[in-house]
Amino acid sequence: APDEPPVPTALQRADGPFRCGNCRVFVNPHTTWWDFCRASQCSFCGKTTVVPVDYQADLDQHRRRSDSATRPELSRGAVDHVCLGEYLEDPARAPALVVVVDVTQGAWRTGV
Repeated sequence: APDEPPVPTALQRADGPFRCGNCRVFVNPHTTWWDFCRASQCSFCGKTTVVPVDYQADLDQHRRRSDSATRPELSRGAVDHVCLGEYLEDPARAPALVVVVDVTQGAWRTGV
């Protein structure tokens, strides 16, 4: 919609976006952080992944990251992740289809 802000781009890391080590889902606002942000729990599969040193941050008493307001992947529902060719595990089988489901309040109200 014209009145919505543009989708932000996640801050790029040298070795690509931080993802679950098990199911490979991207980090998101529902990821849980543990052990002084040295580990994370996936919001999809529940597995724990070691957080790279360059992606660690201080946690508050509710285990929220101190940088979540400045990292769109930790605070927004939609984010663009820039993935370089060498980041893909199997470049010959790069994603051909992406499914996006709009579950915003506006979509629910209008029945989209």
